Amino acid sequence: LNNILLIFACVVMMSCSKDDDEFMPINESLAMSTTMEAVDMGLSVDWASCNVGAKTPTQYGGHYCWGDPTGTQVSYIADNIMQNISGSDMDIVAANFGNGWRMPTTQEFEELIKNCTHRVVTVNGISCVKFTSKNGNSILFPFGGYTYGANATCFGEGITGYYWTATGEPKSTSAQYIYVGRQNKLPAAYNVSYGASVRGVRNHVSDDKKENDSRHAAMEVQVCPKNEVKDGRFNTMRAVTRPIDLDQ
Repeated sequence: LNNILLIFACVVMMSCSKDDDEFMPINESLAMSTTMEAVDMGLSVDWASCNVGAKTPTQYGGHYCWGDPTGTQVSYIADNIMQNISGSDMDIVAANFGNGWRMPTTQEFEELIKNCTHRVVTVNGISCVKFTSKNGNSILFPFGGYTYGANATCFGEGITGYYWTATGEPKSTSAQYIYVGRQNKLPAAYNVSYGASVRGVRNHVSDDKKENDSRHAAMEVQVCPKNEVKDGRFNTMRAVTRPIDLDQ
Protein backbone atom coordinates (compact mmCIF):
# COMPACT_ATOMS: atom_id res chain seq x y z
CA LEU A 1 0.00 0.00 0.00
CA ASN A 2 1.23 3.52 -0.85
CA ASN A 3 -0.55 4.97 2.11
CA ILE A 4 -1.21 3.79 5.60
CA LEU A 5 -4.78 4.45 6.69
CA LEU A 6 -5.25 5.04 10.36
CA ILE A 7 -8.84 5.19 11.57
CA PHE A 8 -9.63 6.61 14.91
CA ALA A 9 -13.12 6.04 16.27
CA CYS A 10 -14.34 8.93 18.35
CA VAL A 11 -17.10 8.54 20.87
CA VAL A 12 -19.42 11.48 20.45
CA MET A 13 -21.49 12.58 23.41
CA MET A 14 -24.41 14.55 21.96
CA SER A 15 -25.46 15.95 25.32
CA CYS A 16 -22.06 17.33 26.23
CA SER A 17 -19.73 19.76 24.54
CA LYS A 18 -16.62 21.64 25.53
CA ASP A 19 -18.74 24.64 26.45
CA ASP A 20 -20.94 22.50 28.69
CA ASP A 21 -17.87 21.02 30.42
CA GLU A 22 -16.76 24.55 31.31
CA PHE A 23 -20.23 25.81 32.28
CA MET A 24 -20.61 26.88 35.89
CA PRO A 25 -24.06 27.73 37.29
CA ILE A 26 -24.49 30.98 39.17
CA ASN A 27 -26.36 29.12 41.90
CA GLU A 28 -24.96 25.60 42.16
CA SER A 29 -27.43 24.46 44.82
CA LEU A 30 -30.31 25.53 42.58
CA ALA A 31 -28.87 23.63 39.63
CA MET A 32 -28.37 20.51 41.77
CA SER A 33 -31.94 20.66 43.10
CA THR A 34 -33.52 20.64 39.62
CA THR A 35 -34.23 17.83 37.17
CA MET A 36 -33.74 19.32 33.70
CA GLU A 37 -34.92 16.73 31.17
CA ALA A 38 -36.23 17.69 27.73
CA VAL A 39 -39.67 16.57 26.57
CA ASP A 40 -40.42 16.74 22.83
CA MET A 41 -43.88 18.26 22.54
CA GLY A 42 -43.73 18.45 18.74
CA LEU A 43 -43.18 22.20 18.90
CA SER A 44 -40.41 24.66 18.09
CA VAL A 45 -38.94 24.10 21.57
CA ASP A 46 -38.62 21.14 23.90
CA TRP A 47 -39.98 21.71 27.39
CA ALA A 48 -38.34 20.74 30.66
CA SER A 49 -40.15 18.02 32.57
CA CYS A 50 -39.94 19.89 35.90
CA ASN A 51 -40.05 23.40 37.29
CA VAL A 52 -36.82 25.12 38.26
CA GLY A 53 -36.01 23.97 41.79
CA ALA A 54 -37.99 20.72 41.44
CA LYS A 55 -36.81 17.13 41.14
CA THR A 56 -40.13 15.63 40.04
CA PRO A 57 -42.90 16.92 37.71
CA THR A 58 -45.37 17.42 40.57
CA GLN A 59 -43.05 19.38 42.86
CA TYR A 60 -43.67 23.12 42.87
CA GLY A 61 -40.03 24.10 42.82
CA GLY A 62 -39.13 27.63 43.83
CA HIS A 63 -40.71 31.04 43.37
CA TYR A 64 -38.38 33.46 41.63
CA CYS A 65 -38.38 37.18 40.92
CA TRP A 66 -38.26 37.97 37.22
CA GLY A 67 -34.79 38.84 35.98
CA ASP A 68 -32.95 37.45 39.02
CA PRO A 69 -30.51 34.80 37.71
CA THR A 70 -29.42 33.80 41.23
CA GLY A 71 -32.91 32.78 42.34
CA THR A 72 -32.21 34.27 45.77
CA GLN A 73 -33.96 37.65 45.63
CA VAL A 74 -37.13 37.87 47.69
CA SER A 75 -38.30 41.30 46.63
CA TYR A 76 -36.57 44.02 44.67
CA ILE A 77 -37.16 47.07 42.53
CA ALA A 78 -36.23 46.75 38.87
CA ASP A 79 -35.14 49.84 36.98
CA ASN A 80 -34.44 48.38 33.55
CA ILE A 81 -37.04 45.99 32.16
CA MET A 82 -35.85 44.36 28.96
CA GLN A 83 -38.31 43.23 26.31
CA ASN A 84 -36.89 39.71 26.22
CA ILE A 85 -34.41 38.16 28.68
CA SER A 86 -34.53 34.62 27.26
CA GLY A 87 -30.95 33.34 27.07
CA SER A 88 -29.51 36.53 28.57
CA ASP A 89 -27.52 36.96 31.77
CA MET A 90 -30.82 37.87 33.51
CA ASP A 91 -32.34 34.49 32.61
CA ILE A 92 -32.36 32.17 35.65
CA VAL A 93 -32.58 29.07 33.44
CA ALA A 94 -29.73 29.99 31.09
CA ALA A 95 -27.58 31.15 34.01
CA ASN A 96 -27.87 27.88 35.92
CA PHE A 97 -28.31 25.09 33.39
CA GLY A 98 -26.56 26.08 30.16
CA ASN A 99 -26.72 23.60 27.27
CA GLY A 100 -29.20 25.77 25.40
CA TRP A 101 -31.74 25.90 28.25
CA ARG A 102 -33.53 29.22 28.74
CA MET A 103 -36.80 30.78 29.86
CA PRO A 104 -39.71 30.54 27.39
CA THR A 105 -41.09 33.64 25.73
CA THR A 106 -44.77 34.48 25.82
CA GLN A 107 -45.03 33.29 22.20
CA GLU A 108 -43.57 29.88 23.12
CA PHE A 109 -46.09 29.51 25.94
CA GLU A 110 -48.85 30.42 23.52
CA GLU A 111 -47.59 27.78 21.10
CA LEU A 112 -47.78 25.16 23.87
CA ILE A 113 -51.30 26.09 24.95
CA LYS A 114 -52.73 26.44 21.44
CA ASN A 115 -51.23 23.23 20.02
CA CYS A 116 -51.72 20.82 22.92
CA THR A 117 -54.74 19.56 24.79
CA HIS A 118 -54.79 20.51 28.46
CA ARG A 119 -56.82 19.48 31.47
CA VAL A 120 -56.61 19.70 35.24
CA VAL A 121 -55.41 16.48 36.88
CA THR A 122 -54.43 15.40 40.37
CA VAL A 123 -51.18 13.45 40.59
CA ASN A 124 -49.88 12.25 43.96
CA GLY A 125 -52.33 14.63 45.61
CA ILE A 126 -51.02 17.64 43.65
CA SER A 127 -53.25 19.65 41.31
CA CYS A 128 -51.65 20.31 37.92
CA VAL A 129 -52.48 21.15 34.34
CA LYS A 130 -51.47 18.32 32.03
CA PHE A 131 -50.49 19.36 28.50
CA THR A 132 -50.57 16.53 25.96
CA SER A 133 -49.04 17.00 22.53
CA LYS A 134 -50.10 15.51 19.23
CA ASN A 135 -47.16 13.08 19.43
CA GLY A 136 -48.52 11.70 22.71
CA ASN A 137 -45.90 13.23 25.04
CA SER A 138 -47.09 15.22 28.03
CA ILE A 139 -45.85 17.54 30.75
CA LEU A 140 -47.33 18.69 34.06
CA PHE A 141 -47.54 22.23 35.43
CA PRO A 142 -48.28 22.08 39.17
CA PHE A 143 -50.23 24.88 40.87
CA GLY A 144 -47.45 26.46 42.87
CA GLY A 145 -49.09 29.84 43.45
CA TYR A 146 -46.92 32.93 43.82
CA THR A 147 -45.05 34.82 46.52
CA TYR A 148 -44.87 38.47 47.40
CA GLY A 149 -43.36 40.76 50.00
CA ALA A 150 -40.28 40.79 52.18
CA ASN A 151 -41.35 37.53 53.83
CA ALA A 152 -42.13 35.86 50.49
CA THR A 153 -45.66 35.02 51.61
CA CYS A 154 -47.20 32.42 49.31
CA PHE A 155 -50.65 32.83 47.79
CA GLY A 156 -52.71 30.37 45.74
CA GLU A 157 -50.55 27.30 46.30
CA GLY A 158 -52.46 24.21 45.19
CA ILE A 159 -55.10 26.37 43.53
CA THR A 160 -53.40 28.15 40.62
CA GLY A 161 -50.03 28.29 38.91
CA TYR A 162 -48.18 31.43 37.88
CA TYR A 163 -45.32 30.95 35.42
CA TRP A 164 -42.96 33.70 34.33
CA THR A 165 -42.24 34.16 30.66
CA ALA A 166 -39.03 35.80 29.44
CA THR A 167 -41.06 38.65 27.97
CA GLY A 168 -40.77 41.94 29.81
CA GLU A 169 -42.74 45.16 29.47
CA PRO A 170 -40.25 48.00 28.92
CA LYS A 171 -41.02 51.40 30.49
CA SER A 172 -42.75 49.60 33.36
CA THR A 173 -41.84 47.45 36.35
CA SER A 174 -43.71 44.40 35.05
CA ALA A 175 -43.16 41.25 33.01
CA GLN A 176 -45.56 38.77 31.46
CA TYR A 177 -46.63 35.54 33.10
CA ILE A 178 -48.98 32.70 32.21
CA TYR A 179 -51.81 31.82 34.57
CA VAL A 180 -52.22 28.04 34.73
CA GLY A 181 -55.41 26.66 36.22
CA ARG A 182 -58.85 25.53 35.24
CA GLN A 183 -58.72 28.31 32.67
CA ASN A 184 -55.26 28.97 31.20
CA LYS A 185 -54.88 32.69 30.62
CA LEU A 186 -52.60 34.30 28.03
CA PRO A 187 -50.63 36.45 29.14
CA ALA A 188 -50.98 38.86 32.04
CA ALA A 189 -48.42 41.10 33.72
CA TYR A 190 -47.07 41.20 37.26
CA ASN A 191 -44.54 43.39 38.97
CA VAL A 192 -41.16 41.67 38.61
CA SER A 193 -40.72 41.57 42.38
CA TYR A 194 -43.40 38.87 42.66
CA GLY A 195 -42.10 35.32 42.93
CA ALA A 196 -43.48 32.88 40.36
CA SER A 197 -42.66 29.43 39.01
CA VAL A 198 -40.24 29.03 36.11
CA ARG A 199 -40.05 26.31 33.47
CA GLY A 200 -37.18 25.85 31.02
CA VAL A 201 -37.18 25.30 27.26
CA ARG A 202 -34.57 24.75 24.59
CA ASN A 203 -34.74 24.81 20.81
CA HIS A 204 -35.95 21.54 19.36
CA VAL A 205 -33.53 19.49 17.27
CA SER A 206 -35.10 16.76 15.13
CA ASP A 207 -34.01 13.15 15.58
CA ASP A 208 -32.90 13.05 11.94
CA LYS A 209 -30.56 15.99 12.47
CA LYS A 210 -29.18 14.50 15.69
CA GLU A 211 -28.45 11.20 13.91
CA ASN A 212 -26.94 12.93 10.89
CA ASP A 213 -24.67 15.07 13.05
CA SER A 214 -23.52 12.07 15.07
CA ARG A 215 -22.83 9.94 11.97
CA HIS A 216 -20.66 12.64 10.38
CA ALA A 217 -18.79 13.30 13.61
CA ALA A 218 -18.37 9.67 14.66
CA MET A 219 -15.13 9.00 12.81
CA GLU A 220 -12.23 10.78 11.23
CA VAL A 221 -9.47 9.37 9.04
CA GLN A 222 -5.84 10.35 9.03
CA VAL A 223 -3.85 9.58 5.89
CA CYS A 224 -0.06 9.62 5.95
CA PRO A 225 2.26 8.75 3.04
CA LYS A 226 4.14 5.50 3.60
CA ASN A 227 7.55 7.19 3.29
CA GLU A 228 6.70 9.38 6.26
CA VAL A 229 6.27 6.42 8.58
CA LYS A 230 9.32 4.87 10.20
CA ASP A 231 9.23 2.07 12.77
CA GLY A 232 5.49 2.48 12.99
CA ARG A 233 5.70 6.20 13.82
CA PHE A 234 5.11 9.39 11.88
CA ASN A 235 8.31 11.12 10.79
CA THR A 236 6.49 14.38 10.12
CA MET A 237 3.24 16.05 11.09
CA ARG A 238 1.96 16.30 7.51
CA ALA A 239 -0.90 13.87 8.08
CA VAL A 240 -4.14 14.91 6.42
CA THR A 241 -7.33 14.73 8.42
CA ARG A 242 -10.74 14.42 6.79
CA PRO A 243 -14.18 13.24 7.97
CA ILE A 244 -15.83 10.02 6.87
CA ASP A 245 -19.43 10.10 5.75
CA LEU A 246 -20.84 6.89 7.24
CA ASP A 247 -23.61 6.85 4.68
CA GLN A 248 -21.11 6.13 1.91
